[in-house]
Amino acid sequence: MIYLRKYRYVILCAILCILAALFIFSNSCKNGEESNAISSGLAESILALFNGNGNIDTASFHKFIRKTAHFTEFAVLGAFLTLLMFSVEKITGRYHVSAIFLSALITAVTDEFIQNFTGRSSMVSDVLIDFSGAVTGILLAVLIVWQIRRSRKKKCVSEPIP
Repeated sequence: MIYLRKYRYVILCAILCILAALFIFSNSCKNGEESNAISSGLAESILALFNGNGNIDTASFHKFIRKTAHFTEFAVLGAFLTLLMFSVEKITGRYHVSAIFLSALITAVTDEFIQNFTGRSSMVSDVLIDFSGAVTGILLAVLIVWQIRRSRKKKCVSEPIP
């Protein structure tokens, strides 16, 4: 039981990483028509909110929504990978920064590779968008963890010794 308690955050973060990757890959497994229908519906709903006078080009906005969705899901994956790294660091005392960047890149390449088998196009620019999202998620998570650790350290230093 003590063993599980020590690794509970590692296990939780690993599960979150796996779930995020499965979500990404499940979207990649959808064929072009199915994927297009989902993103078109979302784009139309959002466009209805912001395009009161009809100035926004629907096709361009749809493409923007698709790319933003990829960026966002990889940002979430990047944040989860970073939390996994920090939870491992608490146990081992080592950072594995290259592992999170490599994992994000491999996931982005695999995501595009899967799309080849569903009749969708596979593009290097999409890998770059996905990886950029992951890097953004990684940096945001690092900043948040750094800020939390910094505030905890200040709190400990500022408390008077009884």
